[in-house]
Amino acid sequence: METTSATSRRLRLPVLLRAGGKSASAFTLAKATLGAGALAMPSSFLSGGIVLSVVLLLALGWMSAISINMIGRAQTHSGKDTFEDIVRLYYNDWVGYVFEITMMLFCFGTAVAYLISIADLLTPVFERWIGSSHANDWYGVLLFNRAVFSTLVAYIFLLPLSLFERINNVRWISFAGVMSVIFLAICIVYLLIKHGVHAGPDDTLSTYLWPSKGFSGV
Repeated sequence: METTSATSRRLRLPVLLRAGGKSASAFTLAKATLGAGALAMPSSFLSGGIVLSVVLLLALGWMSAISINMIGRAQTHSGKDTFEDIVRLYYNDWVGYVFEITMMLFCFGTAVAYLISIADLLTPVFERWIGSSHANDWYGVLLFNRAVFSTLVAYIFLLPLSLFERINNVRWISFAGVMSVIFLAICIVYLLIKHGVHAGPDDTLSTYLWPSKGFSGV
């Protein structure tokens, strides 16, 4: 009786990220589009100008929405669960092989970029935490050496996450990633309100509205 009552109470509790639910799918999809690129947006806006940067950001968001909608329709029409199966169905096996190689190279490059970003972001934190004078100690080598630290992150964190059979199993990791990006955005807005824009002596309004380095800034 007690077991039945406890089970019924657990079933009544709201589930934030139910396995296979809409919220879990939304956070997983959002995390697939949000990443370390958010850290480069302030610098990109400064170089490309606010006007063109906002236009490009809206255009890329619109194209991303269209592509995701097309992928969803193709999955529904074909009944296939993976990109590779969809490509093989609508084209042929050779195109499927080319697509798999392309996806492999893309994922490899993305993983390398993430490892570099993680090392660049955490190295100053470790230097402030334990001091650069301990760089030659065993723990200093683990934390300050880019190759060693990237290898540890890859084997301890990234490899176990990539071994899950279903992407639904990483929904809480995706949720934490999205919350981290939102926290980053809140920090940026807070610092802007508190300290304002650090304008140079020759800066004007057009300095921030339009590209500061010509086409290369865009």
